[in-house]
Amino acid sequence: PDENVLAHGSLDRGIYLHGLATGETRELWGHNHYVARLAFSPDGEILASGSDDHTVRLWRVADGEEIQKLVVEGTVNDVRFSPDGDIVAFCDRQGHVHVFEIVHDDYRKSVFVELGSAEALAFIPQTKQIVVSSVNGVVRFLNLESFQVERTLKIADGNLRDVQCSPDGRTLAIARDHEIRLVDVHSGRTIQVFPLSDWANRTNF
Repeated sequence: PDENVLAHGSLDRGIYLHGLATGETRELWGHNHYVARLAFSPDGEILASGSDDHTVRLWRVADGEEIQKLVVEGTVNDVRFSPDGDIVAFCDRQGHVHVFEIVHDDYRKSVFVELGSAEALAFIPQTKQIVVSSVNGVVRFLNLESFQVERTLKIADGNLRDVQCSPDGRTLAIARDHEIRLVDVHSGRTIQVFPLSDWANRTNF
């Protein structure tokens, strides 16, 4: 969100904030294992980090202070902020999806949704849903209020390594094996497939 700051996580357990205008680098330390995922809040004030140490940590970007540590049962596979920045959601290798409400400092819900492994998640804009991808070729739409699975779509065989939702909430981009697949959110119909020569790990709109 702030084009003046670039963040990266490292195998050395550190997080590095690079000031693109100043050339300065700040270091954030706290994780006990490599940093697997990073996400900025929409206003750029908070950085969320997920690690193989089974924690998600929230950092205040302005001064680098760790303001929250959330413990999970497995390696953190993904972490995302809601479009309004009020919620951070994350998933782990054990198949759990977690939702933390930042504005009320409330660990709203943690649920095991029987995915085998929750690989990635994305908020569906202008809805109360997140979509979660898994190792068994299925995505599930989870209601953020009831925390029930409202819909399940079988996309294809194999591991769905990443899922992203377009800003208009109409299209999913799914990374799997040797392709990127675009899927209509409402009908579940495949719109387009982009074949690749190697595995697709991440995608983004």
